Amino acid sequence: MPITPVSDLRSFFANAVDRAVERCRVALEPAECRHLATVLADGSNGRGQGDSIVVELERTLDLSQELQLAPLVALGDRALFLSGFVGRESDDAVCRRCGPFAYARASTITRDDTTSALYAGMAQRFDVMTHVLAEVAVAQSLGAETRDLVRIYDAWKRSKSPSALDAMAREGVFPHEDGEAEA
Repeated sequence: MPITPVSDLRSFFANAVDRAVERCRVALEPAECRHLATVLADGSNGRGQGDSIVVELERTLDLSQELQLAPLVALGDRALFLSGFVGRESDDAVCRRCGPFAYARASTITRDDTTSALYAGMAQRFDVMTHVLAEVAVAQSLGAETRDLVRIYDAWKRSKSPSALDAMAREGVFPHEDGEAEA
C-alpha cells in the first residue's frame, strides 16, 4: 500500500475529525474537535507513550497541584488515543476510567475558564470522543482498503490476471467480463 505524505498532520486529522463527527451525528465544540485532531497527530507521531496509564496517573497525583496540569492532559490524551483510535481492548477499561478522571481533574486545576470548560467537556463526553476517534480509524483503514481494491480491479481489467481475480474474490468482489464489478 502506498503511503501518501501529508504536509500538516493536524490539518489532515482536523478534516478527518470533522467528517467523523458528521458521520457519528454528534455535537462537539470546535475547540474539542481541534483538540481531537491534536490528540491524533501527537499519537500518530508516537508522543505520549510511556508507562501504564495507572502508574502515570499515580505519579502525576503525587506531584504538587501546580505541576499536575500538563501531565493530566497528556494522560487524558493518551487514554483517548488508545481507547478510540488504537482500540486495544486490554487498555480500554483503564483508559475509559482514567481518561475522564484526568481531564476532569485538569479542568479544576487550570486557571483559564475557556481551558477549564474544554477539559470538563472532554471528561463528560469522553465516550463520545472515543467513538469519533474510532470512526476516524475505521475511515482511514477503509480508505486504504478501498484504494487497494480499486487498484486490484484496475489490474484485473487490464490483464484479466487470475491472481487479481482471486484477490478480489477474497474481498467479496466478483467482476463480470463486461467490466462491471459486483459486491
